[in-house]
Amino acid sequence: MSDLLLKREIRKMVRESGFIKNSKMACSIVKVLNMKHKNIDSQKAHKIASEVLA
Repeated sequence: MSDLLLKREIRKMVRESGFIKNSKMACSIVKVLNMKHKNIDSQKAHKIASEVLA
């Protein structure tokens, strides 16, 4: 999955969750992404989630 698609998916998840953006959400978001998309590199997803949530 490309970086742009990951960023879009993470922003969508945060928006739909209704919670305020918080850097502590990164691990939870990566877990949900791994459940939805089995072929995601977890380290890359965590790095991008941290960037988006910062």
